[in-house]
Amino acid sequence: MTERILSVVNGYRDCIFVPDLQTARINGCVFAQSSCTGSCALHTGPPTCNGQPQEVSNLQVINGDDAQAQLAAAQILRQCPTLVTPADGVVVTFSSPVLTSTLDASDFAFTLSDGTTVSPECAVLSPANEPNELETVLTLGNTNTGGAHPVGLTITGSLMLSPPGGGTVEAQGMTFTGDMRYETSKSTLVRARLEALIADPVAAGEEQGYVARAPHRFPNHCKHLFPSATHRVQLLFSGGITSDGVHAFWPSMPNPPVVALDGALQPLPAASVLGLADLGTIDPAAGCTEVYHDDGDNYLDLCLKLDGDGPSPAHVRVLCTAGGVPVSPPKGAEYACDETYIVPIVGMGSSPPPSPPPPSPPLPSPPAAGNDNTGLIAGVAGGVGGAALLLGLSLLLFKKNKGSGVGLPKAVAKESATSTSSQAA
Repeated sequence: MTERILSVVNGYRDCIFVPDLQTARINGCVFAQSSCTGSCALHTGPPTCNGQPQEVSNLQVINGDDAQAQLAAAQILRQCPTLVTPADGVVVTFSSPVLTSTLDASDFAFTLSDGTTVSPECAVLSPANEPNELETVLTLGNTNTGGAHPVGLTITGSLMLSPPGGGTVEAQGMTFTGDMRYETSKSTLVRARLEALIADPVAAGEEQGYVARAPHRFPNHCKHLFPSATHRVQLLFSGGITSDGVHAFWPSMPNPPVVALDGALQPLPAASVLGLADLGTIDPAAGCTEVYHDDGDNYLDLCLKLDGDGPSPAHVRVLCTAGGVPVSPPKGAEYACDETYIVPIVGMGSSPPPSPPPPSPPLPSPPAAGNDNTGLIAGVAGGVGGAALLLGLSLLLFKKNKGSGVGLPKAVAKESATSTSSQAA
């Protein structure tokens, strides 16, 4: 397989690290209403679960009243000392995992619609930084200045990928061009891969170290949520995936946004489809769906029970206008996918080991609907946290609960110790 850039999504504009909620409203950042009843402590802190709607958001507010969020913001800003805020997030997804130690923000050169070229101030692998992910980079900077927007990306430095079969591949020289306007960027499915499940993914390192630090989010693999699962279809989206920019999907939701299809494009039997994973560690308790915490990245698993006698999964339908809940990026429901589409499933492999990062088989062409921001940005401004904003952009970008690589421009790092995809050889 020739390695390439799969998608570039213009994520969350002027909404990363806003100084206050007033600025967030002026900048068009996303707010929503959430309510809950009963005991939802495993899912969120505020809002108070009294059944009354309360305003929530997916923001990282520098001068907010959430102490944990402020600590997370301070950590990220220390690692991105030259970042001008409020910042923009642009999400870049590769065909294979990024070698963390080679991630450097200055290797990403964006060409803007006004002819100028800019590089981000920071590049991070959070939140999609579990060992079986690592293919999506969230870049932070100012790429929508003065009405301009990205129209192309070139990898100019020694960024390395870990392709199928082992070894490394140099990403230098890879380019991506296409429609990266903020208004048309959507979060679309760029790969669906069938994998046989191993008995204990956590013991094998798939979520190594995350369970103790984020027990409300991990473990969140198919075998934990659905012990009878034998396979999963790992879904890689070009950006963050939510129902409206703020609220997360959950494992046993009745109308999921994706449907597994057989070779005749018919839904798999109900007994074969168990639910969704790579979200949170449990299903939300009664009355808690609007404050459910997921892990905030751009991956989603379809958990399957396949006995060898029934039809095999061959395609995934992403529901937009016909049934289910449309997939929305962190920047809001107005940017939800607007036309149902189908992506072929590739594979089949087995659940990847902790290292090296899992290989990525050949990818289907991304839907014409476009790419969107990665929900990876943020945390919460006012209450409900973690509606998965990925690069979906919005997620808490450098997730405080996960360690991840941060790429600073080389000079700063030293000081602070389809669109058309042209393929590198």
